[in-house]
Amino acid sequence: MSVERVTCPQCGKLTVKGRFCMYCGKELESVSEPQAAPQIPSVEAPKPEEMAEERKLIEQLANIHKWRFKLIDVFLEGGTDIDIFEEVYREYHERGATLESKLQEEKVKIEERIGELTTKLNQLKVRHEVGEIPDRQYIMSKLEIDKELSKLRPKLGLLQNPFDVRLADLPAFEESIRSRVESIKSSGKKLNMSDELIELVINDLSKVLENVNVLMEQHRKIKHELNKLELRYKIGELKEDEYLAQKQRLEKQLEMQF
Repeated sequence: MSVERVTCPQCGKLTVKGRFCMYCGKELESVSEPQAAPQIPSVEAPKPEEMAEERKLIEQLANIHKWRFKLIDVFLEGGTDIDIFEEVYREYHERGATLESKLQEEKVKIEERIGELTTKLNQLKVRHEVGEIPDRQYIMSKLEIDKELSKLRPKLGLLQNPFDVRLADLPAFEESIRSRVESIKSSGKKLNMSDELIELVINDLSKVLENVNVLMEQHRKIKHELNKLELRYKIGELKEDEYLAQKQRLEKQLEMQF
């Protein structure tokens, strides 16, 4: 027996016939016997206090990175001797490693929970499509899952940027790290750095570059979308108001720090 479907007048998607759309949760066409619509909770972004621990962790780690980069710059410019540099650098290295370990634990925990909820959501959708779960139960259960996901995803995004750098500033930030790597490689020996210390600093900076590369992928995607948008406007596909609205939305994403 095939499942009857209708087009939702709100989102335009093909959904299983019933009282509510399985995608947007809006009420479909009225049925013969009017029933009170269920009170559907709205899905909201997490409040600042709900992300306080994650923000505190990122702030601490971002400060360690900032101080460590500045320490390298001061040393390369001759602002301190090798003994003081090494002592302070190793302190930052240890503190950073502790915070990074905590960061990874939090990321794994959130990623696992998001995976569990995504699986649960997919199972819920299938059960609803075959008729096991009625519309009202499906909508309420889906919104509960969406509500938790809407709180977890921003936290994960925040934890993916331990440098507290805007997406728009990533290219310059990446270049500054590469420049420090090259300076340590070329001048480390001349400044009396041991092979072990040179390797430690370069490894630390290389790990930073690996993390930055993940963030740069987001930057490249947004810039790509901006270029396509510009082209569509130039050839007349988009009107000026549409173009400006979409451009503003994409540029706003570049101002974000996660």
